[in-house]
Amino acid sequence: MIKSSPFFKRIVLVSAVAVSILTAACTDEGSAASAGAMVQPSSSASVYAPSASPDKFYAQDKSLVDLKPGTLVESRAVTFAPLGLPTPNKAWQIKYVTSNVKGEKLLAMATVVQPLINNPKNKLVSYQFAYDSLGHACTPSQSLTGSRENVNSNLEHALYLTGLNGLGWTMVFSDYEGPYHAFTAGVLSGRATLDAIRAAMQFPGLELAPETQIGMWGYSGGGLATAWASSLHSEYAPELNIKGAAMGGTPSDILSVVQGGENTNNYNLLFSALIGASREYPELLPPEALNSEGKRLVNAIRDGCIGGTTDGSENAANKKLADYTISQDPYNSAGMTVVKPLISLPQKGKAPTFPVYLYHEELDTLVPINNSELLNKGWCSEGASVAFQRSSSGNHISGAVSGASAAIEFIDSLMSGRKPAFLISATQCN
Repeated sequence: MIKSSPFFKRIVLVSAVAVSILTAACTDEGSAASAGAMVQPSSSASVYAPSASPDKFYAQDKSLVDLKPGTLVESRAVTFAPLGLPTPNKAWQIKYVTSNVKGEKLLAMATVVQPLINNPKNKLVSYQFAYDSLGHACTPSQSLTGSRENVNSNLEHALYLTGLNGLGWTMVFSDYEGPYHAFTAGVLSGRATLDAIRAAMQFPGLELAPETQIGMWGYSGGGLATAWASSLHSEYAPELNIKGAAMGGTPSDILSVVQGGENTNNYNLLFSALIGASREYPELLPPEALNSEGKRLVNAIRDGCIGGTTDGSENAANKKLADYTISQDPYNSAGMTVVKPLISLPQKGKAPTFPVYLYHEELDTLVPINNSELLNKGWCSEGASVAFQRSSSGNHISGAVSGASAAIEFIDSLMSGRKPAFLISATQCN
């Protein structure tokens, strides 16, 4: 068992509340739903493009020719209101420069929040929501300021609040899919996560010390963004003082997860993952590969949250990809073959240089545990320091709650200079 501490006592109540919310809200794991003059959508962003936000703060309207990724461009104060409940925490939305998979510069958005009490201003945690969506209304910057559109995000608020207001973490939450909501485009997600941390460190309102200790955390789709940020850190943003990262239920081999989820109630979400990745890798599932039903569905979900449609029409639950494509063998297309290694982890020669904690439910049917097993094996072979916890306490959804206490302990310990405590059953390498 994990060693008892006052910290763990503080999170027991939060976890219990989260479990009750999850039980009431969910009956199935998948239910719910360039560096030039002015920035324009990249060529990939025009494929299955989402609707633009009506809020001009989100516009791609700045000249980025002289700005480096991570540069803070603009900010505005906002009301921090998880689940639509305003709190006294000081919060801001920040606009910053990042880059897509082609290296083209984009403007991205993040929300930064200060703790109510116990604010040492030397701990910054980047929390990646599993927002898993294709539209603006579903982003963390909306969920953190009152929106309840994204069911996943509604459930996640209970997880990070212990770190924010109980442990005094300053926090940054990025819309890491980028301005065109490229769900599962891992390189973009990793870069946008790291650039949000860079921008948060620059933002004067947070008053962060230069020696600030940084941690990262995410589950499911948020775990994917965290894993990519961890992999890219040493080459993309080595100046960031990241002490450790925790990630759970991570879909490291996204195309295998998508294919394995065919004919299940999760496939609405998984089909949307293909559309999101195609916004950065248009050869993955080009429009000409779709049949008439596929084209209808893409138009219906292009602004939706977690695979849901915005016009009330049928989504892809309990379907398969071949129901929407001209080919009856779509996973063996040239585009799928080329893109698969580009969006999968681990990547050879790109392993975290700080300690990481992986956790995964053995009974996870949405994201099978072999995703974390392969990630653990690959990173360990590259010399990374990895602790891996398998759990048999539940499924993909409940694993977000049951694994939270150890994830918070891991991150806070490393930022505080303590050795993390692990369950006896956790394996460790390097």
